[in-house]
Amino acid sequence: MKTIGVALVAVLACVGCSKTASPSEPTRSSATRLRPYVLMSHKVRPEKPYVDAQRDVYTVAHGDVLLTVLYDRSQVNTSAPGFSVIAPGVDTWKFLISHSYYHDPDLSQIPEVGGQIAECVTHPDETNGSQLIISRQPTSEPCMVRVGNELQYEPEPNAGRFDSVEFTIESETVAGAHPTQ
Repeated sequence: MKTIGVALVAVLACVGCSKTASPSEPTRSSATRLRPYVLMSHKVRPEKPYVDAQRDVYTVAHGDVLLTVLYDRSQVNTSAPGFSVIAPGVDTWKFLISHSYYHDPDLSQIPEVGGQIAECVTHPDETNGSQLIISRQPTSEPCMVRVGNELQYEPEPNAGRFDSVEFTIESETVAGAHPTQ
């Protein structure tokens, strides 16, 4: 019986030994096909019907697609570098500070207009199927990805600090087409 148990463990351990990457694993070749995002412009407009509210509007190019996006929210980790905010006994929310366009907006993580931002390598979330999640990136450079009607910017994608900026896509124009909303 002991021999069967050891053999079963050995077989199960080798199930993941295949050289072929599964669909949920990003590959280096998929990262080389990704197109950069480029912040083309930034302007501020009043948010009606609110008197004091304003929205930060960005134009972002991604290949032949031009997106008009609105800063929606961001999150900043205030802990010291190397400190794990997900360690047992740590009050995570004490270190993760959330901002939104209507309450204490923070645009400090957003890069300057004109700069290129790598497209994040993603894979399907194995627990939710159709939802994309950001994989470990081939470099530690910032990256951006479109997920549904949102554009997400990760300033330090491999650092595990949970810093991020999220934009809502207001409209999209494909080169030579009319804008959609």
